Amino acid sequence: MAIDFDTMMNDIIYDKERLGVPAVLDFGSDGSVDVTVIDKSEGVMLEGQGGQSLFAAAKPAACIRVSELDANSIARESLKGATLAFKGKTWRIQSTEPKPSGAKGELYLILRTP
Repeated sequence: MAIDFDTMMNDIIYDKERLGVPAVLDFGSDGSVDVTVIDKSEGVMLEGQGGQSLFAAAKPAACIRVSELDANSIARESLKGATLAFKGKTWRIQSTEPKPSGAKGELYLILRTP
């Protein structure tokens, strides 16, 4: 039996005793879901098209596990425009980006104030 180290590490990192933050993902009339995110609202560096660092910009974000989205039957495409509330603040999800640096199974939720 193979050991899935990515899942094992993400389970540790997303633990609410470590970096995980309880959050509510709200789809308006389609309901809401309790999820766990990692707060990156101080900003993450995202590269422009073609990986050119010339266009890099820091944007507020939150990280979420793809497995948690799958477990709640949430398609990545449905996240844009939804709201995400955590740590007493509500954000609108502007877009999603796969988390770089070889992190498997995580997405950046790019946030903006509603």
